[in-house]
Amino acid sequence: MATENNTAILYITDNGFGLARKLNSLYPDAKAFKFKPDTLSKFWGKHKRFIFIMASGIVVRTIAPLIKN
Repeated sequence: MATENNTAILYITDNGFGLARKLNSLYPDAKAFKFKPDTLSKFWGKHKRFIFIMASGIVVRTIAPLIKN
């Protein structure tokens, strides 16, 4: 169950960080984080929304074990 109402923006590269900063203007409740697989598992139950700035294959492999339903 999400305990925070905000959006987590996860990025890998410096260019991704730049895009995350731009997205912050559209999503004022968002927080940007450098992506690491263990970071995502820590945030998974705490945030309602995630924006991933990376290849979709990385996202799928990382979230697969975290999905319950």
